[in-house]
Amino acid sequence: MDYMDRIRLWLKAQQKSKLVFGGIILLGTLILALTNPYDQDFYIEVGEEIAVARQICEKSRSLALSNEDIWNFRNNKLNNIEINGEIPVFKHIDYPIVDYRKNSYNLPGQQREIYCYIKDPRGGNESGYPAYYYDLRAGKWL
Repeated sequence: MDYMDRIRLWLKAQQKSKLVFGGIILLGTLILALTNPYDQDFYIEVGEEIAVARQICEKSRSLALSNEDIWNFRNNKLNNIEINGEIPVFKHIDYPIVDYRKNSYNLPGQQREIYCYIKDPRGGNESGYPAYYYDLRAGKWL
């Protein structure tokens, strides 16, 4: 008896309702895994919004570095920066976020790293990361 015959015997021994239910679950999982819920317009709109969010990060550099103590976990979104005379409203992405990271544990002369980052809802940028990071001290994209 070969492998395929054993599978056929096992399938015949199962209840039909279990096989149908399992087939529906398997088919649904395959459909969800292999289809893309977004159309081409979504990707174009997200790309345009990320371009504006990148401008916000670059424009907020002096503000973030001059007022380092005002940024905390509750007040770290850059949602009040004007681009071209108006505050942008995003449909698909969140506003850029200022993030502080300490590189030592309360030692004298410690330096905090400060970043502006944008989450990418498309799942990854050109480098494969799900977010864009802008080093506000160095003034460059990572």
